[in-house]
Amino acid sequence: MLPVLLVGCLRFESPLAVERAVLVLPAGGAPAALYFTAHNRGHNLVTITGVEIPGGPATTLQTVTAHRMPAASAAQGTMAIMSPVDAVPLEAGATVRFAPGGYTVALPSVPFTWWEGDSVAIAVVSAGAFRRDAWARVVTYRQLDSALGLADATVAPLDSAAMVAEGEALYRGNGCAQCHGRLGDGQGPLAATLEPPPRNFRRADAYRNGGDVESIAQTLATGIPGGGAMPLYAHLTRSERLALARYVRALSTVSSASAPATPASIKESP
Repeated sequence: MLPVLLVGCLRFESPLAVERAVLVLPAGGAPAALYFTAHNRGHNLVTITGVEIPGGPATTLQTVTAHRMPAASAAQGTMAIMSPVDAVPLEAGATVRFAPGGYTVALPSVPFTWWEGDSVAIAVVSAGAFRRDAWARVVTYRQLDSALGLADATVAPLDSAAMVAEGEALYRGNGCAQCHGRLGDGQGPLAATLEPPPRNFRRADAYRNGGDVESIAQTLATGIPGGGAMPLYAHLTRSERLALARYVRALSTVSSASAPATPASIKESP
């Protein structure tokens, strides 16, 4: 009977490790979300099936999928949207990062008792009834990139002409003008088909999640999934998102609505 008793006393722990967990508060149309890095330190497949928040709201696993644009913009191909998934597989020894542009744990709401700087208990659940408890730091929308370690020290200065020029090329190359217009005035070919209408970037107060470069870049990473038609741009690097955001931000400083939106005609923001 002794071997049986010894086996019964063994404690089987999940090989899943969870690091750098953050809970970002909702901003504008972007809902609250959980992000973290998961490591499989075992020798077998681990399948993440959900994340629980004791005493908190239910959550859903989501990932980026391609969604074909309306027929009127078929030439522009697809845009990225978030879609629910049942599970996230993690091979032995592998790492998966939950971050903007990839896997996300979406929260439909957050308690009013959660504030920036708080810590919230979470449990990452995997198949086989394994779970890994962790703490998620509550951060704001603007803090998300740095909290996840996505900040890039090699990014060019935000006020450089090179970054504005790169942003203009990205604006034209990623179909932004189809909705927001070539001049950023919200009068693109698809504007009339969208509700609510696209933002007029020439207005400094047009930005729903903040009008500074970092906030605009973050909107490009997460989109505006609630109450808006703004998709996310998962294929862009953080440096590219900052360049595009710098160009978009510069559009609001153009004095004449009829002036061509080119780097040469854009005054630098203070």
